[in-house]
Amino acid sequence: MIHVAVGMSNLFSKFAGTAMLSMFENTKAEVTVHIMHDNSFLEENHDKFVKIAEQYNQQVKFYNVEELCRDEIEKIREYFPEVVKGRFTIIAYFRLLISVFFPKEIKKLIYLDSDIVVNLDIKELWNIELHENIFGAMKLSSNWLDEKVKKRDYDTLSKRDFCRDGTVKPEEYFNDGVLLIDMEKFREVYSKITATIEFFGSIPKHERDITYGCSDQILLNYCFSKNYLHLNKKYNTCLYFARYFGDYDVNEKIIHYTGTAKGIGLDIDMNDSYNRIFFKYFMKTPWSNENTIENIVKFFTKNYNQCKLDMIKVSTMMAGKERAFFTEHVSVGPMKKTFLVKENEEIIATAENEDLADYLDDVSFDDNGKIISYEVKGVLKTLLDSMKIFKGKKVFFLLVSGFYPKLYEILQLNGFVEYVDFINGDLFRCELSGEPLETYPCVLDL
Repeated sequence: MIHVAVGMSNLFSKFAGTAMLSMFENTKAEVTVHIMHDNSFLEENHDKFVKIAEQYNQQVKFYNVEELCRDEIEKIREYFPEVVKGRFTIIAYFRLLISVFFPKEIKKLIYLDSDIVVNLDIKELWNIELHENIFGAMKLSSNWLDEKVKKRDYDTLSKRDFCRDGTVKPEEYFNDGVLLIDMEKFREVYSKITATIEFFGSIPKHERDITYGCSDQILLNYCFSKNYLHLNKKYNTCLYFARYFGDYDVNEKIIHYTGTAKGIGLDIDMNDSYNRIFFKYFMKTPWSNENTIENIVKFFTKNYNQCKLDMIKVSTMMAGKERAFFTEHVSVGPMKKTFLVKENEEIIATAENEDLADYLDDVSFDDNGKIISYEVKGVLKTLLDSMKIFKGKKVFFLLVSGFYPKLYEILQLNGFVEYVDFINGDLFRCELSGEPLETYPCVLDL
C-alpha cells in the first residue's frame, strides 16, 4: 500500500481533489490518500473525496489536524501570529506535525501540497530508496540553469541569517511541496522540529521577517538541509522555473503550481500545457459542474465592469497631469504597447539583471498588516524621488503584479494617494500587446 498525505483547507479542496484524481488516473497500485484538513472543511467536500476514491477503487482517510493537534497548533499560532493572515497559513505547518497523529504502522509516506498534479505513476517515487536519509526533497539549486536565476535565488537566500552563519547552504535549500518521508526516522526527530519552532518563535517578528521568516519550508531546511535525499526535479516540477526556461513538457512529472509574488502558477490560459493538464483532471472531479461555467462568466463580467469604473477614475485623476510608469525591465516593451507610451513620458524600470523582489521582499509588517520597516534603495529610491518632485504634476502607473500591495503601503507612508498620485497599472494589462491576463482569482472561484 502506498500512503500519500495532502494538506489543505476547505478553500483548496478542489485542488487537492484534482491532485488525488490525477494520481489515481496514473497509478495502478493500491493507494491510500490521507487528507489533512482544518476546521473549515465541509461535509460536501468530504463526500466528493470519497466519491473519487470509490470511483478508482482506492482509499481516502481524513484527519482534522486542528483538533488532533490542538495544543501544537495553538503554540504555532502563538509563535507566528502572521500565519493566519499571510501566504503561509496554518495548513502549511501540518506536515511538521504528522508524527503526532499519523498511525504508527505507516513506515513510509509521500507528502504533497494541494497545488499539485501527479502526471506519472506515483509508485515510481514511492520505490525510491531513502537509505539513511530522513526524507527526500527537490533542492532549489537543481533549477539554477542560468547565471541570472542562480544569482537571484542565491542572493535572496544568502541574506537569511541561517545561511550567513552556515546552518543552511543556499545550494542545499529544498522545496518541501513534495516529500518522500521515512516515518520511523521522522518520528525520532520530532523533538528537533518542536525545538526549532520554539527557537524561531522566540525571535521578534520584525526581525524574523527580514532574517529568518517562519514558513514550514524554512523550519524544515533549518533542521534537515544537510540530511536529505536530493530528488530529481521531475518529482517536483515548480512552474516558475519550468516556464522561465521554456520547458512545457508535462509528461512523466509531478507538477507543482508554485507561483511567486509576481504571478500565480495556475490560470485559465489553455495555450499553456500546464494549465491544460490541470483542467484535464479537474474536469473529471465532482467539483466540475454547471457552476464552473457560471463562475467563469461572473469573473469576466466583474472585471469588465471594474474596468469601466477604473477608466472613469483615470479620466478624472489625469486632468492637467502627465503620465509616468514604473515596472520591471522585462515588462517595458509590452507596457509601451499597452499604454501607447510617448517618447517624452517617464519610465522607471529595474535594470536588466534586477528583480523587484530585490527591493520589496524584505518589507516587514506588524501584526496589523502595517509596514514597520523597509529599505529605500536603487530603483525604489528613484521612484520615490521622482514622485516627490512631480507630485501633483504626474500620475504614476505601477505595473508590479503581486508586489502592488507592498508598494501601495510604502507610497502611502510617504504621503502619496492612490487614484491621485498613482494607480495600479496592472488593471490595464492587455494580451494583445503581450501582457498576460491575471486569471488566478477566477481559478479560485471555479
